[in-house]
Amino acid sequence: CDDAIYSTGDADGVNGLSSERGNFGIESFCADDAEVKSETTVGALHWQALVSGDYGDSTVDVLVLPDDGGAPNGDDGTALLNVSDAGACRVDTGINYFGYPLIQYSYYPAGGLTIPAGTTWFAARPVSGSGGGRAFGLTANYGAPQGFPAVWRSAFFGYPDWGNAATQ
Repeated sequence: CDDAIYSTGDADGVNGLSSERGNFGIESFCADDAEVKSETTVGALHWQALVSGDYGDSTVDVLVLPDDGGAPNGDDGTALLNVSDAGACRVDTGINYFGYPLIQYSYYPAGGLTIPAGTTWFAARPVSGSGGGRAFGLTANYGAPQGFPAVWRSAFFGYPDWGNAATQ
């Protein structure tokens, strides 16, 4: 996105973690931080995910959380944005990693989203329909952190609290 205020760069195909709400009770989120110098209103959030199966025409969950000392504030009640089953635009990038297509998602919050100065955490995931499939968030920039390291949580996989994605 040419007008992005922050970008981690394109997915690098080095590693990834489950970031999905889908079949079999799987719920997981990958999140990464961005820092802005002054309050900023954004009109769109864009991210990439590897998907398979019934994630093709799925909805998305988006969670935007304030920083809490280098990690997202763990209480979703403090979220700047918390939407479930929202419509999103999706574009197949034509790139495949690990046998899955890389999909570019775009979510447009109604009226924009105001982000305070400082660090904010962004988490987004596809939601599976009824047919099955998987979705994964990927590393970018060949694992070189920009800001704080990416984080991940999934009670399904035994990690109910946000933790460093590199150690999960």
